[in-house]
Amino acid sequence: MSKETFNDLASKATAGGTSFLAIIGFLAWQELSSIKTSLATHIAQTNTLIQRLETRIENLEKRVGEIKADLR
Repeated sequence: MSKETFNDLASKATAGGTSFLAIIGFLAWQELSSIKTSLATHIAQTNTLIQRLETRIENLEKRVGEIKADLR
């Protein structure tokens, strides 16, 4: 939710504004929770990919070492 949108909604609040702002706060909290969950998922996926790349690099380094040893 952009700052302008939030300010616009807040400016429209009247006597029942406290309830309205509570609802907006709850919706914002839900959105942040969703973003947090998505971020955690992406971090886990990135860590898995990094581990796979590290393993592949180690295997390639071993092969290059073996090739160099064979060439000597």
